[in-house]
Amino acid sequence: AQTISEIAAAAEVGNATVTRLCQGLGYRGFSAFRIALARESGAPAPDARPGPAGSAAEVCERLAQAARQSLADTAALLDAAALDAAARHIAATPRLDIYGVGNSAAVAQSLAHEFRKLAIVATAISDIDTLAISSATLAAGDVALAISHTGRTEAVVAAMERAGTGGAQTLCITHEPASPLGRACGIVLQYGARPTQISLSSHRGGSHMGRLAQLLIGDMLCTLIATAHRERSGSLLDRARAMVDARRLAVPRK
Repeated sequence: AQTISEIAAAAEVGNATVTRLCQGLGYRGFSAFRIALARESGAPAPDARPGPAGSAAEVCERLAQAARQSLADTAALLDAAALDAAARHIAATPRLDIYGVGNSAAVAQSLAHEFRKLAIVATAISDIDTLAISSATLAAGDVALAISHTGRTEAVVAAMERAGTGGAQTLCITHEPASPLGRACGIVLQYGARPTQISLSSHRGGSHMGRLAQLLIGDMLCTLIATAHRERSGSLLDRARAMVDARRLAVPRK
């Protein structure tokens, strides 16, 4: 998918002209237009309303379709240049602190686990006091990566503002790029997440679909870093895999 800058350059107009065109078509902006276009060209949106006698198979299909569409929306929304820049900052940093509170905490922990396989000093932080300490001690060259679906978690936003003031590079993975978190970060990686009323997580204000998209972006970052340093990364991943395999229980013989 082309970025707004690429489309503007091809049409020989400014980015603002493209934005106004999208708004004239009834969308909030270019990102909203890209999501709608991706949905229109892909599978139809699933009916999230449970039927009066929804079977397990029907629930499975609806949620699976919502997940597929959320990942497709993410691929359409994501700015490739921003993704590449984020990967380069992470690959070069001596310290990567990943912030995630509530539902995002598990994703932060998962991403830190994957980055450590590439010998990146990554720490997942979900405790609010530790967020404050981390952000106050980050310096130029360090990276703070925040994960938040709404982009409105006060402690995370404050931590990213503090980290940026200290000179650290600030990145975020969020569904809402215009949120306070998006405005506080130097690089914003936006994802799409199709809500569904049949998922209990949606009623709690969170979204399993959002977590899938967050993990997808994390995997993209790791893959970009690994391919940019293929020989070194291959050796590191082999060593990490060997260490983990050595701790697994042996498969019993039949």
